[in-house]
Amino acid sequence: MAAPMDSIAFCKIVNEPSFVSVKPGFNESSIIVSSKGKSCDVYALADQKLVKSWSLRHGIKISSPVLWDSQKEKFFCVSNNQDVHTWNKDTPDFDKSKKRHSSTQIHELMLTGENEPVILYCNGVVDFVTNIKTDHSDGPLKPLEQILWSQVASLDSRLVVLFVANCEAGYKLYRVCYEHDSWQSVCSDIPKPTEESSLISVDSYTTDTFVTATFLWLNGKLTQTTVQGDTVRHTSLSHTIRGCEGDSVAMVGLDEIHVAFAGITRGSESGICIYDTKFGLQKSWQPFVEKPQCKQKMVRVGDRLFVPCGTTLYSYQYEVQPSTLSSLLGQSNLVEQEGGAQVPGHYHWNPYKKSKLEVESPDQLVEVYYSVINKASKYPEFSSKFLTLLGHLKQGRNQHWIMSGHMTSLVRRILGERKFWAKHELEQLISNGFIPVGVLGELISRLAERSEVELVFMALGHLGNIPEKCLCQALSFFLQCDLSGSTNGEDESPDDEGDVEHDEDMEEGEGESKQDDMDTEAHTVNGEDQTNGDEGDDDKHAHGADKGGQKKGNRNRKVMEKARARLVNKVLSMSYSDVFLLECLRKISFKDALMLLKYLCYLLETMPVSQEKNPEYFNLTASQIVDWLCLVLDAHITQFVLSPDGHVTIVKLKYLLSRQVDFFNDLLSIETLLDQMKAKRSLPHEKKIGHYCIEVLHIF
Repeated sequence: MAAPMDSIAFCKIVNEPSFVSVKPGFNESSIIVSSKGKSCDVYALADQKLVKSWSLRHGIKISSPVLWDSQKEKFFCVSNNQDVHTWNKDTPDFDKSKKRHSSTQIHELMLTGENEPVILYCNGVVDFVTNIKTDHSDGPLKPLEQILWSQVASLDSRLVVLFVANCEAGYKLYRVCYEHDSWQSVCSDIPKPTEESSLISVDSYTTDTFVTATFLWLNGKLTQTTVQGDTVRHTSLSHTIRGCEGDSVAMVGLDEIHVAFAGITRGSESGICIYDTKFGLQKSWQPFVEKPQCKQKMVRVGDRLFVPCGTTLYSYQYEVQPSTLSSLLGQSNLVEQEGGAQVPGHYHWNPYKKSKLEVESPDQLVEVYYSVINKASKYPEFSSKFLTLLGHLKQGRNQHWIMSGHMTSLVRRILGERKFWAKHELEQLISNGFIPVGVLGELISRLAERSEVELVFMALGHLGNIPEKCLCQALSFFLQCDLSGSTNGEDESPDDEGDVEHDEDMEEGEGESKQDDMDTEAHTVNGEDQTNGDEGDDDKHAHGADKGGQKKGNRNRKVMEKARARLVNKVLSMSYSDVFLLECLRKISFKDALMLLKYLCYLLETMPVSQEKNPEYFNLTASQIVDWLCLVLDAHITQFVLSPDGHVTIVKLKYLLSRQVDFFNDLLSIETLLDQMKAKRSLPHEKKIGHYCIEVLHIF
């Protein structure tokens, strides 16, 4: 049995034409994503985080996938069809990679395990990468003949390169073997199912002794060619792939009998399916979340299939089990009858009848799901069907739907609806945690467009694993949104301790002393006297100072209204990775960054010693505040230095940090004195004396 899992939005790409390939990374838990003219990125499979990235400068385009050679511990790729680049994990920039130039156009660079990497040139010549400077202009292919597919394998301890070319006389399979320190090439014709057939896609299944190449033709016919030793055997399968329209279908071999197809149509939808070539059955079919923009591409790495759609790279994790006639009995018509049944049902044992297997049929759930995402329905019908679907999703046997591509389609259907705004339905999805991670960015953007402050706040509280990009989206929205008509459900009475203002019970002497220190610090920068009338007034205003007895104005100065501060605090308290958050913070506006910096300075200044005094508002630790301060400063340090608007806040921050350092230094001194006092003033402990003891007395 073989069935693809639901699609997961793995990462963002520029577009489908710029996507090159996905290859295994430098460990089992990482992959390499190559893009033409943009970058080479290494992602972790577990959390989809970007681990390494190398950007390409203008004029360089990756023409062969980026590969990781575990023997040499180096990356290899080909740029502009003529340059081979080599670099390691510690290379900071792609321009620092070693480059070797070829005078002949390169089709692909392939790794061969213990041997040197092999280059397949566009004219059909095969050679090791160490011989790149050798003349390779004389090849078996003519200028207009094109290589459609290539594969390197080790058959019976012989290094063999296979490639299929579209020649004038038809399609040909070339076998190039490395024997006796030279490359020997053998060519054979690939028979067509019919004279009018044209080849759409090719892929292979490789073992230590043979290679089986599967060919998909325009009419949906499948043929196979097996290469074993010097023997080539052609087989025409009696199977036709339904839904294979046009030449936009991609094919990937999973094992000896299972093949995955991307671009198979069913009705008006296009999707991915897995086909059993032994019994001629389509095992499963899954629609694409987005409609592909060009000829379909699909890559297999381990137990995952990667398919680019639009600007997103989707991942399908599949499982292949041995096929038997008994397991497939009755499935020939089952797939056709189910139609849209894309998510398999769950199986469990009946505790009262353990000898019989019960099946939870997903038919009713699938029917309700398609009625909900039907864009022709009006709001009353949509709302009624949605409540029914929500009831199904809350059941334990349907939990596998929650993070599937179906939920992504449902959320996008709600966000993209223009006839009505399903706020109540979105609120229920968020409160139950039924929002997939891949659609969080679109969700927050749409909610920000509609000024749904409460829903964004709810999403941060109920949804887990929120990406750093979404945190910055929510932060910018909270800093800019209009809260005049919304208090976010909080009472804004003046007696609330959560109001963002200075303490009213600050003592007179303390306030004046603090202001004098602030004035001195603000007027002295790098040892130079910066005092003049205008700047002095600006600094006094920035620190809330008026020496004419206007201490009350200083106490009542608000950095941010209470409702907005509560929203911002929610973002500041979320978990994040500082590496990815730093990149996202660089994209927020300088106005937002400056406002956030002022607010963080205020929090650092006014945080109570005991947070139990105000647990609702001061729900941030000093460590969290300092971490955010460092990230905001690092992300916009140049603008803070150059812009006059940030000077006062930077000087104030320096003053606050100096006071904190002095305060903690004094605490360390007091701790030492207290330890000494405790040692001198401690009461003597009563000695436990047994029946017999000897004591030595010293007389001075």
